[in-house]
Amino acid sequence: MRQNALLLGVVVLAILTVACCGAGTAGSTSDKEPPGRTMYVCGYDRCRDSGEYGQLIYSSGINVWNNPDPDRGGVHHKASNGDKVTVVEEKRVSDGPGGLWYRLQGGGWTNDLWLTDQVCTAGNISEYSYTDCFAGKY
Repeated sequence: MRQNALLLGVVVLAILTVACCGAGTAGSTSDKEPPGRTMYVCGYDRCRDSGEYGQLIYSSGINVWNNPDPDRGGVHHKASNGDKVTVVEEKRVSDGPGGLWYRLQGGGWTNDLWLTDQVCTAGNISEYSYTDCFAGKY
């Protein structure tokens, strides 16, 4: 008798958990953006073959576009050097530096020329530099 009561309690608890908390909803869609990768805006010129290599050329911020290349669709917003962002999607539109575009949580796109895995500084810019920017689509 006691075992039946315990078993009944476990079954009732399982049913309440499913009904209350949405267990078993694999494959359902959500209006939230997916979890993403944390990156940082880098306003330094990272192209070694550029005349401005290592300079903070976008101290006032970079443009974050409505769409990736080739039709950027206008400026979505500006992001400042060192801003922490969350990347929720990647899209390769061309070979080489500048050809990999990232969609940011909250909206907008920017490319690989302007994002790094850690905050970029004048001291660590060589870790994030490209040697062939002009060989790709810059």
